[in-house]
Amino acid sequence: MVRKHVKVEPARWYYWADKLGLMVWQDMPSLPIDLAIPPEDSPPPTRR
Repeated sequence: MVRKHVKVEPARWYYWADKLGLMVWQDMPSLPIDLAIPPEDSPPPTRR
């Protein structure tokens, strides 16, 4: 088992993990949410 933190790997990495029988546990990044702004008006997320 491999625990990934926030970083998303290329599809090839997941392909080989699957072929080797490697279980991948991946966290999803949390994005700041402002409920006062409708989703269509929200600025795109930025990398930190």
